[in-house]
Amino acid sequence: MAAFVVFAVIARLIGPEEYGLVALCGLFVPLSSNIVNGMVDAVVSMRIRDDSRLSTLFWFVNLCGAGIGLLSYVVARPLADFMGDARIEPLLQSFSVIPFLLALASVPTALVLASMNFRVFTIRTLVAALLSGIAGIAMAMKGFGAYAMAGQHIVLNLVINIIVWPSCGWRPRLIFSFAEMSETLRLGMKQAGSSLVSSLEQQLPRFLLGYFINPLAVGQYTFVLRICAAFQDVLVQPMLSVIYPAFALIRDDHHEQKKILGQVVVLFGGLIFPALALAIATAPVYLPLLFGKRWEETIPLLQLMLVATATTSLSFILRDLLRAHKLIGAYLRWQTMIFCGGTLVSAALVSQGLYVFMAVGVVASFVGFVVYTVLAGSKTKIYLWSCYARLGVPLAASAALFGAVVAFMNSTLRPANSYLVLACAAGIGMTVYAAAYGAMQYRQIKALISFVSRMRKREAMPEPMHAAAEDL
Repeated sequence: MAAFVVFAVIARLIGPEEYGLVALCGLFVPLSSNIVNGMVDAVVSMRIRDDSRLSTLFWFVNLCGAGIGLLSYVVARPLADFMGDARIEPLLQSFSVIPFLLALASVPTALVLASMNFRVFTIRTLVAALLSGIAGIAMAMKGFGAYAMAGQHIVLNLVINIIVWPSCGWRPRLIFSFAEMSETLRLGMKQAGSSLVSSLEQQLPRFLLGYFINPLAVGQYTFVLRICAAFQDVLVQPMLSVIYPAFALIRDDHHEQKKILGQVVVLFGGLIFPALALAIATAPVYLPLLFGKRWEETIPLLQLMLVATATTSLSFILRDLLRAHKLIGAYLRWQTMIFCGGTLVSAALVSQGLYVFMAVGVVASFVGFVVYTVLAGSKTKIYLWSCYARLGVPLAASAALFGAVVAFMNSTLRPANSYLVLACAAGIGMTVYAAAYGAMQYRQIKALISFVSRMRKREAMPEPMHAAAEDL
């Protein structure tokens, strides 16, 4: 939540065009993050603890991080010439230190995650977001524009390193073994490949928009994706941070995994469907209110992409299931095919405008969700279609929520104050959702109430005489 507030303030201060420049120059940040985090994936999935393999992995990953940072510095001028915007060169060079900082924190972060020490993980995230947010907002208020986000990212990764290193309980040694590097990276490179494709899925559309349209379109596209990512961070990421290490521990217990997945899917639907329905319905109010009128053109784009957020989030859960089973290679193959197909269609239709361009991404997310569900079932024998069927109730209740909120916002009862509109919309929407959900689940709720009532009566009954005699 703190990261989203910072994003909202900075986006409001710098505007769409400056934000678009950041999106073009920020290519190497998610690229290096995905590659580096993918390479250290084996620390979690293989439970690596010995100094030799950890140190080898640490030096290799930091070498890669430094290489990516150097590459970003070198290509800054050619990229600026290619895009026809001289502002890109110095901005991209200011981002070039971040890949090394990401690599420096990767192994200790993986160790903290593998130990399931979520307290440290949470503290790291909150403190880093707070301090980097203060730095970014201060720079934006002083007129640094796009450089405010570069400063924010640098401070963020510095603070992460400062917090995570004392907490991981490990220090690298001057050891490097090519044999152990090959063994350790075998699984990690597949995850790095998947992460690389994920990074390209985010970055390549920005370059297509920047080259064929303008930085403004890039800024609008990236802005919409960032808001969707904020919903995922709040509603989905907490589950993902637990699912992967937990499934890695019970990899061979398919029955328990399917049971947990079923619970996660139902919980997911009960949380994210009403939240997305409310976010789509109230977007015309909160978006200009929080981010300023310069972002009003992105309202329909945001509503379109929020529709795809549910399937994208479910795909992340399926990905982590396959990661836990060491099947990320199979996921990577299908991910690459879907990415290549979607990119070709997007490139062909980019001249049709931003709306058509983003609609292609929405369709690709639905296709990917179906493919990954089938893949997970065929590879792990954990079939989730019966779990998905249970999502019909929260989906229908969320549709009722959406209709009630839209009706309220178009009625004469709508208040003049935007904050009051949001508060009333949230209250009406959640009331309708609870009523619709309760009506459709009436039998289950009635049975639950009856069961609780019987248990209370049973606890209130005096012990039988023979039981009392035995106690004596």
